[in-house]
Amino acid sequence: MLYYKFFQVKSSIEAMSGKYYACTIKSGDISTEQLAEHIQANCTVKYSDVLAVLRELFETMKEKLQEGYSVHLDNIGYFRIAVSSKLVDSIDEFNQSTDMRAPRVIFTPESTKTKDSEGKYRKTVALTSGVKVRELPKATE
Repeated sequence: MLYYKFFQVKSSIEAMSGKYYACTIKSGDISTEQLAEHIQANCTVKYSDVLAVLRELFETMKEKLQEGYSVHLDNIGYFRIAVSSKLVDSIDEFNQSTDMRAPRVIFTPESTKTKDSEGKYRKTVALTSGVKVRELPKATE
């Protein structure tokens, strides 16, 4: 279950100030080791094997991303590294060490597009398919 709670906007923009918005609340963090334990409990692979594969997945993804590949993990999505730069007046003025911004990872979740009964296309993201959302109970805040 994914929980949300309400926050009040505090803004100098009068039209927004005092209004409320809902925001999801993180339930906690799951470590690689905890993921490995959970995966082991749901299949025939031993914990140490799962952990080794997850750690090697990081190393291999890092290597391939840094070689310029997009990495696709089935049912999860696509990862790639992107960099951008500051604007310069001419190519001759460009200095990689000062004008290039830090690399970042772009994640695009796996999704499918289907046509509904009205003929409109709907995008379904695999990782969010079937998610249930509920307001966080007041007692647990």
